[in-house]
Amino acid sequence: MGRWALDQMNPAMRQQVEAKLRQGATIRTADSDGKRRIEMPVPKFRNKRMVYDGHTFDSIKEATRWRELRYLQAAKEITKLERQVSFELNLYGIELCVYVADFAYRNKVGERVVEDVKGMRHGTVYRMFKIKAALMLALHKIKVVEI
Repeated sequence: MGRWALDQMNPAMRQQVEAKLRQGATIRTADSDGKRRIEMPVPKFRNKRMVYDGHTFDSIKEATRWRELRYLQAAKEITKLERQVSFELNLYGIELCVYVADFAYRNKVGERVVEDVKGMRHGTVYRMFKIKAALMLALHKIKVVEI
């Protein structure tokens, strides 16, 4: 299917597209000039996005975990809390992929802990996560904790 221009759609189709955009769907389209495009990412597994503590989270579960980790940080149980931390996964100088962890922090003993919040534990996205988690352990000696 080619690209559709919003201003060239019939009213019923345009209304459907606009409803999908409001729900967070990714719809790539262009106006008749062919330049202006509308692109909005679809949350994985139709999660509800949430804004908490000034950050946008992909799911309510992820935002809840952030809140828990912030409490642990305030209680001095953990330090150096970060979110959306990128790790390059290189082997013999070749970049295999990049893994973006939901959260990373140091526990009381100073060990680095990397967490990834998972709701659905099946499908292609989950299998890719399992591969990247195995690469994290093999290449960086960091075990990714599934929440």
